[in-house]
Amino acid sequence: MPQRKPVPALRALKSYDTWHLRERDASGRKLKSSSHGKGKQWRGAYQDGIRHAPHTRGFDTSKAADAWAQEQVAAIKAGQHITKEASRVMMDAWCWEWLDLQAIDPGTFGGYRSKIKLILQYLDGLAVHEVREPHVLKLMTGLHRAGYSFDYRVDTHRLLTRIMAAAKRAELTVVMPCSTETYAKPNRDRPKVPTYCPTMTEFWTFFHMMPEETRIAVALGVGVGLRLSEALGANIEDLNIEACTYQPVTQYKPSRRVDGKRIGAHDGPLKTDTSGTEIPVDPWVVDWLVSQLGGRTTGKFVKFEASRSGGRMSQKALRNRVYAAVSALGGEPAKLVPWGPDGKMRQQMGFHSLRHLYGSLLADGAYSLADVTRRMRHRNNTTTLDIYTHLVDGQRDAALTIGEALRRGLRDYRKAATGMRIVGET
Repeated sequence: MPQRKPVPALRALKSYDTWHLRERDASGRKLKSSSHGKGKQWRGAYQDGIRHAPHTRGFDTSKAADAWAQEQVAAIKAGQHITKEASRVMMDAWCWEWLDLQAIDPGTFGGYRSKIKLILQYLDGLAVHEVREPHVLKLMTGLHRAGYSFDYRVDTHRLLTRIMAAAKRAELTVVMPCSTETYAKPNRDRPKVPTYCPTMTEFWTFFHMMPEETRIAVALGVGVGLRLSEALGANIEDLNIEACTYQPVTQYKPSRRVDGKRIGAHDGPLKTDTSGTEIPVDPWVVDWLVSQLGGRTTGKFVKFEASRSGGRMSQKALRNRVYAAVSALGGEPAKLVPWGPDGKMRQQMGFHSLRHLYGSLLADGAYSLADVTRRMRHRNNTTTLDIYTHLVDGQRDAALTIGEALRRGLRDYRKAATGMRIVGET
């Protein structure tokens, strides 16, 4: 059986003249070839180390041909080489090919298709390997000027990033043109709205206005400092009643599609590594939480019987209930303020305001800065100082634990309950 010739090694070949033969006439001049005067005279060539036949390209001079061959070999060695076939793939063909490979539902498919049409209005006619940052900036600027919302432009940029990342993996390009420099710019500067921290009266009024099945989530927010997703994903077993400690393990993740399969509401990883730090919980807060469990010792803290997803309350459902309670509360908590890069309006007080109240009670209470940082589960003291120290109201004449502060606030709320006036009413 004849052996196959080994593949030539990666190297640049010497350029050759396509207009003349090697043979010479009687006067010593090279003979003209059949292609004399047709196309480029010099041909650069290199072996890629993969196939037997060399890659070639025509040039006007031997110097340019040799330089090209050397550049291609250097690009291969640096992992930045684009083959001739890959260099011919156009953005139009690649975007639609990428979309056809996505296992997504019809609604998502339609949304992607609309965004790809927008992308191709600016990038059509370019080969995939030709797309650079200026092209993406032109796209994002064009969408901005056309009046598309910030969120829509962000989604379009994310989609293009996925498309170009797939192109790079497929060796159709050697650069990633999408970056933080090309990211969608807001329609206006993000308004700097001070962090809102409710007063103790506002908090306890809000707490009693919340539906009963959601009050334990409120307690987790103000008593343990959990974020909304962490409260929805909190397990009763994460609370060590004897040691008065709590260690978050998971947080709520909404329904989504992964590898073409729909995954319902589930528990996922926490926001950061420090989010899983075990923290001490005030004994009064522990008793307060246990009293709202109705004897349950396992499962989720927040159990929603009316849910269509097996007893899980979604983020949207809890936010809607918070919104309704704050609206009923009125006053400063319900005041509408600009929020987000597009200046959308929302209430000052939200679920995260409970975490701000938790942080302010710690900062204004009998706790050191290091202890506050640890209980807030921040990476460093700077974050704690930047966000929470300005929330201190300085009205208490003695440092209180968080349990003492909440208990005193509840006592004052109950004293005023008989002739209670809703905050904000005149």
